[in-house]
Amino acid sequence: MPDMKHKLTLEVNTAMVDERMGVHDGEKDPNVIKVKGETVYASPHGGANNWLFRVKVSDAQAVIGFRKHFTIGIGFMAETDKNTNSPYECATDYIYDHIRVNKGDDLIPDERCIKAIRLIRTAAKNWMDFETKAMDKKVMKVFPELQRPDGNIMTLMQFRKACRVAQGAYGGEYHVVFGWNTATQAWKYKFDVNSKKGKAAAMQFLYWYLRNTAIYNDPNLSRHDMVKGADFAYNKASLPNKWDKDLLGASNFVV
Repeated sequence: MPDMKHKLTLEVNTAMVDERMGVHDGEKDPNVIKVKGETVYASPHGGANNWLFRVKVSDAQAVIGFRKHFTIGIGFMAETDKNTNSPYECATDYIYDHIRVNKGDDLIPDERCIKAIRLIRTAAKNWMDFETKAMDKKVMKVFPELQRPDGNIMTLMQFRKACRVAQGAYGGEYHVVFGWNTATQAWKYKFDVNSKKGKAAAMQFLYWYLRNTAIYNDPNLSRHDMVKGADFAYNKASLPNKWDKDLLGASNFVV
């Protein structure tokens, strides 16, 4: 008979926590992690376990959350149908219907698995929000020009409005300046961006280029060789090129 009083406990695998985010700062117990202010007691990690969150639903089975393609996937730990999981953003019932083939033991109540999925979905959302804010802070430390007056990071649309863009001599070539300083009357950054998909795509790529450069500490990050960027400080009086002059004089010239 199944234990109907089985207590569901959320565990966090400390091996999969990115310590660069500073989540262990000030903690004396390495198995304690704070997620959005909530204290979670984590099981000590070991071996090849690659789960981030785990909720045991029996002695031999657990629902787990793990990093997968920039999100957190949810599935059963013990699988017969390999690699069967769904992103945490999916609805709870959808996730369970998709992964239930791997439950393995019919004596495990469906409702217990569903509750376990809910626990992991909540933890996953909190964790992804936490990581996003931590990464945003890191980006704004490297590029303070991306910080809004309210302290949050610019959205893509806000970034586009903060730039000036001019069409290059060749199709798909765009010249972009960013980081206007009213005190010095100068732009801090100049980028040459090449994109066959148009200006909007070029600006989107540039936005993520800046973010990834800050996050991964790679000043040469350019997976598609679309961006050539460098610190560039200059003022209106020393601009030799026509596109530069037009750029600075066009208050509404944005992508």
